[in-house]
Amino acid sequence: MAIKEGKKQQTKEAKAAMAKAEGRDLKEERNLQQQRENTGEGRRKREAMWTKKMEPAASSFGVCIDCGFGDLMTFKESKSLAVQITFCYAVNKRSENPVRISVTDLTGVTCQQLNTTNGFPEQWKTRAFSHSTQPLEKVHPDTSKLVYLTSDADHTLDHLDDSKIYVIGGIVDRNRLKGTTNRKAQELGISTARLPIDDHLKLVSSKVLTVNHVFEILLKYRQHGNDWKKAMLDVLPARKGITQVE
Repeated sequence: MAIKEGKKQQTKEAKAAMAKAEGRDLKEERNLQQQRENTGEGRRKREAMWTKKMEPAASSFGVCIDCGFGDLMTFKESKSLAVQITFCYAVNKRSENPVRISVTDLTGVTCQQLNTTNGFPEQWKTRAFSHSTQPLEKVHPDTSKLVYLTSDADHTLDHLDDSKIYVIGGIVDRNRLKGTTNRKAQELGISTARLPIDDHLKLVSSKVLTVNHVFEILLKYRQHGNDWKKAMLDVLPARKGITQVE
């Protein structure tokens, strides 16, 4: 704690020295910031900034996290799913190519956990994020626009279509619930696809990816000029024992 306090003091002194060198009055800046907070001007500026930053999401593909598997998961797994959804929101917020995120069937432990997260749900709504307690087929009734991403699919995802919504199954199963998302997609008449992992990489460990890893690969695909290999290498953890397929 002493070291931490020392570092905070060093940072504070460095900021003061920089401000003095630039001829700035930190006390006046803090007073101005407080005035903006009191009048709501600061909040309005932040919201306008976020509205502009998230504009690209309107013309991009969408991503839906289907949380309709809560009754199949343990308390710990449901809490972990909430953390993964938070990661998705954070990554999307920082991305230069944000997308629309919708979360369906959000109830139970996962919902309770998210409700303890800072800014959820009101602030998240202004960051291209929406959620509903309704099931996937109610929130997105036009199944022709949906593509359910599952490792059990026969079809490999070649490219991302901006007219589509890519569905990620909200399951933390450690291989225990294999095939569940694929069966659900078939029952709802939704087309399925798997990420082209085998076309580009060999993984020593499990190919089962977390919700946030799948989500981030989709974002990185666009960021890296529609390059799946670069996207996956950028996201997947080294513990999976990755080797590239030439």
